[in-house]
Amino acid sequence: MNNTIEVIERLWQQYGIKEEFEIKGYDFYDCLNDLKLNPPINFSMETLDSDVKNFSLSNILAYIPAEVVHRELGDDALMWTWVKHPYSTRKDIIAEGIQRITGRDPQKLEKARLTAWRVLRNDKAAMVKNIFGLIEAIQGGIADSIDLPKKLRENAREGIKLSDQRLEHYSLTPLTTSEDYPSGREVTWFERYNHNKSEKYVVWLDSPVGLGLIYHEKLNAVVGISPSDIQTIMIYQLQGIKTIKTIKIGQNCVVLNDEEGKIKKGSSRGLMPLDWQKLLVGVTSDIGQRLGYQRIGIQGGRNNYWIKTKHKIHHLSLEEALKKYDGVAQRLGFEPEKDHNWYKKIE
Repeated sequence: MNNTIEVIERLWQQYGIKEEFEIKGYDFYDCLNDLKLNPPINFSMETLDSDVKNFSLSNILAYIPAEVVHRELGDDALMWTWVKHPYSTRKDIIAEGIQRITGRDPQKLEKARLTAWRVLRNDKAAMVKNIFGLIEAIQGGIADSIDLPKKLRENAREGIKLSDQRLEHYSLTPLTTSEDYPSGREVTWFERYNHNKSEKYVVWLDSPVGLGLIYHEKLNAVVGISPSDIQTIMIYQLQGIKTIKTIKIGQNCVVLNDEEGKIKKGSSRGLMPLDWQKLLVGVTSDIGQRLGYQRIGIQGGRNNYWIKTKHKIHHLSLEEALKKYDGVAQRLGFEPEKDHNWYKKIE
């Protein structure tokens, strides 16, 4: 008998939550016999993500306590079991076990899983773990390791010298969507008003996490990032941010329009002396290098979410998207591929 089959059977006999398993209508030996048709050679994530009998194996391991799976089979096996097991109370119990054992936040795990599936149509546990690692790194402050003053000087527009005093007013801040959404409202800067409520921010992230460029405590630009595969850190959003002008009437804040009926917007003063797209692409590349990615990508305009939406205010024309993304990628030395995205090796 294959050694991994023997291990699974032993763990089931010693630790299996048999009554609950049977109440669900499952039969252990039916699952085991199914698994024997294509047993895993080991319990590494690479092996488990391949052609093993996913449902049968994840079903068995889901009904063995998380601490046992982690101790006997390893972290890869436990993570893989959680990713592959269908939505259920049992899936939540596995996530709680992962948190107890490893400290991983279940909400971030779910955000990573939904990003892998909804955005990439990828159900591999390795991809989920990869995305989770980036979410953890961004929210954990990896951008603090970037020498931002040096980057700012390198990306100042031709003929402009940034003083030390001015550089002190710039910073990078982590951005993330609310709850477990792969994209959506940014938790800090969506519907955020300034102190006198004469302007507000409405910031939407096209990725689970990103970075914001701050100048004088105001958000000036956003880069939205997420892995697109195990080797690639992808930029899904590269956007200058302008506030929307408002006026307070009673308890309400009303958006102001100009004479043509267009929404009045503020300026992004911190971007004026910078090639800010190059700056944020460079910061993303540096973070990718620190996390072990081999290349950086910029999503092409044809793949941009906002050219497909029918939202009247936030719709982006194809022409605009190609200019904002493909144009920038080409200028910065990226090469296009068949998926209409642009790529460059991280060096």
